[in-house]
Parts: sequence; structure tokens; C-alpha cells
Amino acid sequence: MAQRVQARGFVGLRRISASTSESLADNTRRTREELNQIFKNLSSLIGSIEGATPTAVEAGLRPIFNKSQRYVPVDTGALKISGEMKVEQKGEKVIGTIGYGAGGDPFYAAYVHEMTELKHDPPTRSKFLQAAVEEELPLTRRRIVAAIRKQTKLGE
Repeated sequence: MAQRVQARGFVGLRRISASTSESLADNTRRTREELNQIFKNLSSLIGSIEGATPTAVEAGLRPIFNKSQRYVPVDTGALKISGEMKVEQKGEKVIGTIGYGAGGDPFYAAYVHEMTELKHDPPTRSKFLQAAVEEELPLTRRRIVAAIRKQTKLGE
């Protein structure tokens, strides 16, 4: 789980003395209470964003994976089936991975991807994953932000 970020704030470092005017003392107390509430809300928002991040990263990467599945050449189907997308939380980081032929199965995944001289029936192609990333990456950040806003209700 991601480390919680805590926010703290202070207004004034001294106690309000009895000789301070009542309106100033009331105003200072009210300001402190309001700021404490703001910091509580901020801490809650940060926690919500941290909780929403893995799902949001998946939403951002899903179009890349789907497009790569359209572009991947199919002969036996083994290469297409080997395609996978994972989103994992590792400590404070969220890591998204899209790949084909993990663990060397099928062994020819890298060759099919890199051999540009091979002919494929459109829309399949060599560089199938690279093409999907290059086409969809500009929109990925917006998708992630939109998913976080939706999950945390920030856009309302």
C-alpha cells in the first residue's frame, strides 16, 4: 500500500492571551479550526488519489493494449494469446506493464515484433506494440487523470 501523506498546518505559534481582544481571539480560533478542516480534507483527498491510482493507470493503458491486440500478427494465435497487461503496486509506485511472450513463450515474439521486412495483412504489422504505444501514449495521461477524477469525484 502506498505511504500515506499527512498534511499539517498551524496559524500562530503562541497561545492567545487573555488580554487579546475578543474578536481577534475568536477570529484566530475560527481560522485555526477552518485550516485544520482543510488539512483533514486534503489528507483524505490524497488518500483517495493514492487508492484510485492503480485502477486509473489500468484505464490509461487499456487502449494501448487493445490496439496492440489488433495489430499483433496472427498465424497460430499463440503470440496474440501471450499478450498481457498488468498493473501492480510496488511500495509507493504503481507500475503498468504491457508485453508479449513473457518468459519466452512463444519464443518468437521479439522476432515478429522487430522484423520489419516480414509482410503482414493489415491491420497486423511488425512493431505492433511500439505502434500502439506511439499512437495512444499522447492520450494516456488524460485518461489516467479522468479516471482519478471520476473515482475521487474531483470533477464534480
